[in-house]
Amino acid sequence: MARSACVVASGLVLSVLMNDYSHGETVLYAITLDGKLLTLDESTGAGSVVLQLPSEFSGFDSLEYHAGKFYATYEGGARLLRFGFVDGDVVDLGGMGVLFVEGITRRSDGTLFVAASTSGMAPGAESIGQLDPVTGQVSSLVPMTSALSTDVDAIGFDGADTLWGLNYQDPAIFQVDPLSGVVSGVVTLSNGYAGLAIKADSGTFFAVDFVDSRLFKVTASGTQMLVGSINFSGPTGLTFGPEAGDIPTVGEWGVIVMGLLTLAGGTLVFARRRAPAR
Repeated sequence: MARSACVVASGLVLSVLMNDYSHGETVLYAITLDGKLLTLDESTGAGSVVLQLPSEFSGFDSLEYHAGKFYATYEGGARLLRFGFVDGDVVDLGGMGVLFVEGITRRSDGTLFVAASTSGMAPGAESIGQLDPVTGQVSSLVPMTSALSTDVDAIGFDGADTLWGLNYQDPAIFQVDPLSGVVSGVVTLSNGYAGLAIKADSGTFFAVDFVDSRLFKVTASGTQMLVGSINFSGPTGLTFGPEAGDIPTVGEWGVIVMGLLTLAGGTLVFARRRAPAR
């Protein structure tokens, strides 16, 4: 009976904690050229500084949130930085094995994908690959199959795990098969955008205008609606993430792990008791 109570209690604690930290990536973030991490108001576009990255890192390009950390390319997309909300929580992962990366995004299974340049002949990224969040290395590269894809500045998965891309030099929005690189559904846009983030629950596409520091909503059919000015110069990458206080502390992760272990132990005991006698 005591074991059962323990399992139930652990399950309740675990349920509360996991409910707090799952599906909580509802805050829109941007990174600026000089390393400011901003939150953006989805209604007005106004930016607020959350964190200023150390001055030795600059020339930021793309941004993605994954497993409690932000990943951002810098030096024009040639190097990768991993960082958290706390000052000093910064890891320079260095070069990624490609010339530069223009966009980073995460599929629902946690796999990170990038739009990368491998040849240096095009003005932007021309290939799609996968990014290892531990080593920072890019692998499984495939070239994209459209002339429009020679300057892909942003990519993002929607709620159905369809990968979308934005072209900057020849402004357009399109779909990309992340495994084959096949481009389809190209729709011309009037503006070029440097960053893309797709809100999972609503499917809203947010895009950032680097030159005039403005936030837009964009649709697959090519409609572009100005949200407003970001009020900080040089916004590049966009991503959704949790509020700073919503990331579990070390102690809370310990409770989560212990809850999982207790639940697993209780399940094993229950399974043994339910097993038919031989």
